[in-house]
Amino acid sequence: KQWYQHRVAITAGIVKQGIPGKVYPELQPLFKILEVDFQPLKLCSLVDTMLKEVEKTYPDLTSYAEDVREVAVLRLMRQLAQVYDKISISKVVSLIPYIEPLELELLIIEPAKTLDLQLRIDHSTQTFIFGSTIQYQREETTSGPTVQQMPSEMFRNQLVLLYNALNKSVDLISPAMKVQAKEGLRHESISAYMKSAKRDQQNMIKRKEMIEKRKKYRLRLCVDTTA
Repeated sequence: KQWYQHRVAITAGIVKQGIPGKVYPELQPLFKILEVDFQPLKLCSLVDTMLKEVEKTYPDLTSYAEDVREVAVLRLMRQLAQVYDKISISKVVSLIPYIEPLELELLIIEPAKTLDLQLRIDHSTQTFIFGSTIQYQREETTSGPTVQQMPSEMFRNQLVLLYNALNKSVDLISPAMKVQAKEGLRHESISAYMKSAKRDQQNMIKRKEMIEKRKKYRLRLCVDTTA
């Protein structure tokens, strides 16, 4: 979630400073397409058309075009995830004029592994299935425009609400249980500290001795250089 908050802050700063209005006129709509508008059926086509014109007018920007196209693909997949439970790979490829099926799969493998993109590929039916299982689910923070939460995100939120409600119920019914749990955790923390305290202390002493040796060595080098 921290990366998402950091990204939101950066995006807000970019808008506040008016940077989108200071770029080349041909590129100004790009921010709106990727960060504001919700139009998964046209997103990649719009980006590709714009980038082709930019590549003709500003050849020095060509090296950045592929990265922007990849960003557009990932944004497209996140927008589709808010609308579909599953979608055929061929349908997605038809929405991206500059990519082949294998290229698409390779592009989304890493985001899918890290759950930045919640989907899996079913090769038997040649479809993308959106959402994640409970075992592998993590908090979903969709960047860019959104129209609704993903089903997996709604399910996770419901479980969090249930967990919080049960915790409050336990506190009301048996407040002593919470005190006992805290006390047990405190004893475990103290026990863990006592097991490693001596070793940590020895490491600190060794580190201090090493720092002193390095200071003396550098001092000798300075003296020898001066002499």
